[in-house]
Amino acid sequence: MTDRASVTQALYLAAETTPGDGTQPDTIVNSFDITPGAHIDFQRHRPTGQKLESIIVPGKEWTEFDLTGLAMYSELHYLLACMFGPNQVSQPSGSATDRVWKFILSARQPDEVLTLSWVSGDENIHEAFNYGLLTELNLNMSRDGIEIAGSGIGRELTGDNSIPHAPQSLEEVPIIPKEISVYLDTSYGSLGSSKLSRALMLNQRIGNRHNPVWVLDAAEPSFVSHVELAPEFVYELTVEADTEGMDILDSARAGDTLYLRTDATSPTDIPGGATPYSYQCDAAVKVAEVNKFEDKDGVYAIQYNLAAVYDSEHDLSVEMTLHNHAAGF
Repeated sequence: MTDRASVTQALYLAAETTPGDGTQPDTIVNSFDITPGAHIDFQRHRPTGQKLESIIVPGKEWTEFDLTGLAMYSELHYLLACMFGPNQVSQPSGSATDRVWKFILSARQPDEVLTLSWVSGDENIHEAFNYGLLTELNLNMSRDGIEIAGSGIGRELTGDNSIPHAPQSLEEVPIIPKEISVYLDTSYGSLGSSKLSRALMLNQRIGNRHNPVWVLDAAEPSFVSHVELAPEFVYELTVEADTEGMDILDSARAGDTLYLRTDATSPTDIPGGATPYSYQCDAAVKVAEVNKFEDKDGVYAIQYNLAAVYDSEHDLSVEMTLHNHAAGF
């Protein structure tokens, strides 16, 4: 018997046309991984007067997974579409190869998010699940790196799918820390004009995104669909506690709406043209929490938690733009 080596367990995905359709995974991604596990709720009963339980029965069954990785311009559209839905995809005039992806968190309308089918393993043994749904996505940005973290759920884990023999993959174009800038402005009209000169860290965290729907139906081994929840969208901004950084405290005291922009532009051009890969995130925010002063690598710093809000005057909550080479999924 050949032992199952962790190092040879490959991971593949496919975008589903409709949630849970079980599209055969045929793409290998380079910038992020998931760690799936079967989850079963058990109901247990120990009769009165008996020392051990006599009944343990399975209830709900689904897959849970953790998400980790490093951000790449060329693959980030998968994760953003799982969070917000691919609201708009356009081809710039005069270019045959590059695409502009727009991801917009709708303030009142449903977001039709992307779901994924997954298979992991090797030629001897593998597991699969469909209806892969992201429930949390974090982009943790510092000069050390742009880290991806998060979690999600899927339908029950099975062994039905096979390992693809000739998987496709996208080019590797990572987002490098020195390419990122952070801007914080007091008006929508000036968004992107006031660069923070001492932004030390920015963690973009969205959670509480979706919940599964469970029904009493013997034909359904797992959840049947999902619903949106009121998301928790927070930017954890750590800045030097200098004059610029302490000005944010004044905005917090006044309850002002601020406008946050994070952007990154690669020195690498998209193949077939002269347009670089790029990423931009705009958000209307308010200071929701002021944390204690802290030491950050010898710098006296302070962290503000900025909650994303809806600015009805400018119809802005959160809007992300990704410029890459991917025409689809």
